[in-house]
Amino acid sequence: MPQKTREEILEEVTSDHLPQMFEIELSSNSKSGESSSSTKKTKVNIVTWNILNQCKSPDSSSAFSFGNNPWNYEESKEDFGERLDIQANQLCRYMGEGFDIFCLQECSNEAAEKIKNELGDNFDFKTFESESLSKNKKGKESYTFYDKTKFNFIKSNNTFFSKNQKNPNKGVFLGLAITFQSIASEQNFVVENVHGPFNQAKLVIDNLIELKKIIQTSR
Repeated sequence: MPQKTREEILEEVTSDHLPQMFEIELSSNSKSGESSSSTKKTKVNIVTWNILNQCKSPDSSSAFSFGNNPWNYEESKEDFGERLDIQANQLCRYMGEGFDIFCLQECSNEAAEKIKNELGDNFDFKTFESESLSKNKKGKESYTFYDKTKFNFIKSNNTFFSKNQKNPNKGVFLGLAITFQSIASEQNFVVENVHGPFNQAKLVIDNLIELKKIIQTSR
């Protein structure tokens, strides 16, 4: 089946509240004197999933002035906890199927704790470390879990998204770009955990200038 272009994907109706899977292949260059057959190839399997905060209705007595789900459903704390258990169990099943990295958005500290317990000691996570940025809701609730037996953490960079072309320095905090090194292939790669503005996928992709710079310096 031919791969779809970026434009074809962006024209489709998608939801980040559904888990989406990706696979990338890393190939390390052969050392001098070695045959091309000695090239190490490693597959990295990634899940990205906005697991959804506690559902709120615009008619609720909370501080929400809008609904955060299409059904305007008001989710009790107990129901929310049960849903997190189900989602954590699902991520554990994905781990059993060979997925190595999980990029999660709207992942509260409570959810992150449940997920970490489910995934076990082989998994570690990264989130935003800057105190000033952690006050931003989107930044505070994005976690990237990774299998530390397969990848070494190298560095992380905060990335920004700007709608203002004349003044791109007026950015809105968007995501975290993490540079990993595959232990098997010894090759570096970058995973970007993005929680973008609603219905602005094309605008986000076209403006991720900072991510391009990070990728270039991570090679």
